[in-house]
Amino acid sequence: AKQVAAFLQGIFEGPDPMQLTPDAPRGLAMTAGQLLESGVRRLDGDLADQPAVQASLLSVLGSTDASLGEYPRAVRLLERADGALATLDPPDLPLMARVANALGSAYREAGDLPRAEAAQRSAYRRILGMAGPDDFSTAVVGNDLAIQLWSMGRLDEAEPLMREALRVFRRAPDPDDPALATAISNHAIVLRNLGRFEEAEPLYREALPDKVAFFKLFTLRGLRTKRFLLGSVLGVTLTGI
Repeated sequence: AKQVAAFLQGIFEGPDPMQLTPDAPRGLAMTAGQLLESGVRRLDGDLADQPAVQASLLSVLGSTDASLGEYPRAVRLLERADGALATLDPPDLPLMARVANALGSAYREAGDLPRAEAAQRSAYRRILGMAGPDDFSTAVVGNDLAIQLWSMGRLDEAEPLMREALRVFRRAPDPDDPALATAISNHAIVLRNLGRFEEAEPLYREALPDKVAFFKLFTLRGLRTKRFLLGSVLGVTLTGI
């Protein structure tokens, strides 16, 4: 962790690029993308023999590129991170799960849904084989794959993965984690869309208090969430709550 932090600090140290004008001397004006490219070059030179640190940094740099909308470059970096992670023994399962999610998201945002599904399905099989069905990392990647399949309209395939992920999520140390309420409500929505209303209703009732309690911190979003969940139960759009 210290190596990762020190490397990232090194990328961004020096003159603040936000304070430099286009005519700054010696070509000092740098965009965020140029800083990231510089970081990748340094990574290849300084950390070539440290795959674990490389994988962590490639994940950070790739995710940052994705947030900037640089999806082709994000995909390249995240694919490299995935490859580096495959060489580690013992494996870093939480990081593998994060990279799989980021890579699938980058493919999806780039409009390549088949590759998004393939990346997440491959990661799910790999982590499932390493850690088994009860590991939290397996559940995270399985849930990400389920959401990908849901976005492609393949609800019959998504629902069992959501159900299995939720089984593991319920054992999380913090039962009030908003992510758990999100997973419950997502599963409920999929069940309702499949016409399985009797299975969906108790999940909606379970998720609603947690959702509303969490979003009380953000009043407008809380009202929208409450309206959305109640409307989903009833199968209508509510505007007066």
